[in-house]
Amino acid sequence: MIVDLNSDLGEGFGAWTRGDDDALLDIVTSANVAGGRHASVSIKPFAESG
Repeated sequence: MIVDLNSDLGEGFGAWTRGDDDALLDIVTSANVAGGRHASVSIKPFAESG
């Protein structure tokens, strides 16, 4: 049996650290890396979108 151990990484920002990404990279076989925004967050403010 093959198991893919996946983890979310890069969730911290500046002083808001969220876990030890370097340590997790030693044990996971794949990772989801945060890109700075959530997919559902519009670049434009809500009032301007449409």
